[in-house]
Amino acid sequence: MTTLTNYMNWLKGEGGLCNNGIGADETRGMVPVIKLTAPNGRSVIVPGDDQHLHLSLTYIDYLDRRLLLVSPFRSILRD
Repeated sequence: MTTLTNYMNWLKGEGGLCNNGIGADETRGMVPVIKLTAPNGRSVIVPGDDQHLHLSLTYIDYLDRRLLLVSPFRSILRD
């Protein structure tokens, strides 16, 4: 099963960036987040800081769509 670490390592190998930080949450206050940035400049914020989180196939597809990338972890066949 693919973890967030696997995805982050692949993204960095493609020239992307991964940064840890904190973000505001309306109900919980400040929470840890990970920002994934593709080489094309598109980015997505992943809540939490658990890099060993197992990613579902639909979440991998979500990350690929948001970053406009085609990762080797894709779940849905695309043209």
